[in-house]
Amino acid sequence: MSSINMSMNELSALLKRSFEGLGYCHAEYEDAAASVLWLEAHGLPGFETVARAWPRLSAGTGTEIQITNRNEPATIVDGGGASLFTAGRALAEFAVGARPVDDARLECRHVCDRLAILSSMKVFSDNGSAALAYWQDEQSLHMAIIEAGQPCPDYRIKSTKDCDKRRLDALYLVHSKNRECIHDESSALLLKTTEQSAARHMAGSEMSEYRRNRLLNGIEIDSSLRQALIASAERVLVESTEQSRRGAGE
Repeated sequence: MSSINMSMNELSALLKRSFEGLGYCHAEYEDAAASVLWLEAHGLPGFETVARAWPRLSAGTGTEIQITNRNEPATIVDGGGASLFTAGRALAEFAVGARPVDDARLECRHVCDRLAILSSMKVFSDNGSAALAYWQDEQSLHMAIIEAGQPCPDYRIKSTKDCDKRRLDALYLVHSKNRECIHDESSALLLKTTEQSAARHMAGSEMSEYRRNRLLNGIEIDSSLRQALIASAERVLVESTEQSRRGAGE
């Protein structure tokens, strides 16, 4: 497959217009573009994930996340199939706002593109909290931890022997001013994984190094994905032109 190198500024502008072309509102398309680019710039598969999700993202916009249970031990929300490209930052901000001082747990059901939550974990560290995000697919446990004040989380993937098939579209968030609480929680999760399997690990410092490199050298994007993004972005130009003509009385 052919690819083209683009600067991060060029990619940011294209992604914003592309999500706007799908009908997302200003906050959603800004967050989605930032999330995709954050993943790709930090050495994670942002383009691959959004390319896989593009047919679903194109089919409908804006699902309101509903709070279904505020009782202990976790607040439960129903994402209604929302993508965390568009809803991840709002979800992180809700988790912080729901209990800004104490420990807090959030169980998010029926959400998609869960990797995108990594781009919003700085919301917790900027609040002076450590945070853990985790989710499962059919083979693996995915876990990201960020410390207070850190720019990027550490990310691990490990094979699991305890897959709850009812929760394959769920994301769990825990944040606390007490970093030991977060590390105890992550250690307990790792006990449920396959001991013999090696964890794939990407440190936050490694992510930061990827970003520095890509700021200098740009990012390669697959030509077919770029064309899909351009086609969506062109809808914004067409609609803007038509509105201008109507405004001019044509």
